[in-house]
Amino acid sequence: MKKYFKIVGIVLGVVIVLGIVGSLMDDKQSSTTSIQTAVNPEYNMANELKKDATRRVDSLKSHFNYQYDEFNKIGFYTHKNFSNDNIVKMNKKGILTCYCNSDGGKYVTSFYIGSDWLNHTHFFTLINDNKMPSQVVSISDKNNVRKVGDGYVLENVTYKREITNFDLIGMNADKEIKVRLEGDSGNVDFSLSKPEKQGFKETYELANALMILNSK
Repeated sequence: MKKYFKIVGIVLGVVIVLGIVGSLMDDKQSSTTSIQTAVNPEYNMANELKKDATRRVDSLKSHFNYQYDEFNKIGFYTHKNFSNDNIVKMNKKGILTCYCNSDGGKYVTSFYIGSDWLNHTHFFTLINDNKMPSQVVSISDKNNVRKVGDGYVLENVTYKREITNFDLIGMNADKEIKVRLEGDSGNVDFSLSKPEKQGFKETYELANALMILNSK
């Protein structure tokens, strides 16, 4: 019996010691966090920003198609409003779309479909009478693609550094947004539809959230 109580005493002693050590570790961690917050007020703010960004990404993911590039170890998010089927349904001569990568990188793409070449290399947006030009992607650039179909021609230009227009459209999705595709053979003007503006707005929000999550 005495041996039994002796064993129980040893076990209880170990439990108590472990409890004390655990409490000290918790206090130390709490103290460290408090010190970090006191010394660097941005520490807590950065954590809150990342929590908000995680929630935003989780709420938006279902609106996107995701494709992962195993060779370059990066993923790409394209809004479902910009799927191939929806682009065909738009039935427009000129279309402007966008997508982002898993690091928060931003891309804009323009499409022209017609009976003859436009040879467009850039575009302009018009929002609240403010005209904004895009970067120029020359005809010889690999990101300026032209194809011939059955009775039509297709031009598809990808702008890899078009952050200004990407952000302007994303932040002004509640306004009328006009676009002009400009080429050597002429221009095509059109307005962004509600689905197009929603696609830009949510891609803008997703890209910014991903940028926060990938920041150090």
